[in-house]
Amino acid sequence: MRGNKRFIALAVVVVLVGAAGIFAYIAEREAAAATLGDGQIVQLPGPDLHVKQQGPRNGSPIVLLHCYSCSSRWWDPVLDRLAERHRVTTIDLLGHGMSAKPASGYSIPAQAEAVRLTLDSLGIDRALIVGHSMGGVVATALAERNPELFDGLVALGVAAERRYAQLPLLTEVGYLPVIGPALVELSPDVLLESGLSRAFAPGFEVPGYAVEDLRRMTYPAYRDAARASRGFVAALPLQERLADTGFPIVYVQGMADTIVDPATTDAWAELPTARIETLPDVGHSPQIERPRATSELILNYRE
Repeated sequence: MRGNKRFIALAVVVVLVGAAGIFAYIAEREAAAATLGDGQIVQLPGPDLHVKQQGPRNGSPIVLLHCYSCSSRWWDPVLDRLAERHRVTTIDLLGHGMSAKPASGYSIPAQAEAVRLTLDSLGIDRALIVGHSMGGVVATALAERNPELFDGLVALGVAAERRYAQLPLLTEVGYLPVIGPALVELSPDVLLESGLSRAFAPGFEVPGYAVEDLRRMTYPAYRDAARASRGFVAALPLQERLADTGFPIVYVQGMADTIVDPATTDAWAELPTARIETLPDVGHSPQIERPRATSELILNYRE
């Protein structure tokens, strides 16, 4: 009799442990279903784009658009903080990162339309959109056509007018026939790092992925994406393009930026819904150089 009781007690323990394991497994699966974290290729009517999502699936959306010759990896330093409560989507723009790299089609309106189609495919109908440098230009083009997609705009290091942009020599030389393709494909890392150092405050170490992202570009993407961005801004200043949008705008300027003249803050300040934030001793890439401060500016864009 005593043996039977022990057997029954042991069986109960086994059942309870098994049930606990099952419940833990279910909870883990539910948590995984409620959060995002994997990259994917979004198939579009035109060239496909690579996206990554992080954070709670039901969190309010934040969309991050990177700079020229970069990739979504340039947002990595701020992702964890932003994704604590938000559904964060990073997109590799056309010709960059793991997205398609066609022989042509790099106009800023085409980039913006690809972003719009991507958001539609992901079921994102409204978001805070954050753009760094060329990503801010693409966001502006998107806002011109589809302001209803924006809860707000945060722009980091974006020249509102052509006169405020000072492209690195590496980019300018890259436009030249013969020399340009060789520069992208054959230059040693140390030369590319030297050119990319302009994207940061003096003395800031260039991340290894910056060189990798540049090498991943094809020459048509390298040449045409930069030309398209410059031409779009030259045709009409960004503050004029955004004048009637009505949503809140935060412009963030690193005061040690050597690519975008800090005087561009005057142009952004012309927008009635804009707030200007400056970061001393920060260069062209605040999200990498000062991730904590940049994260808070993004999260508090309505203040």
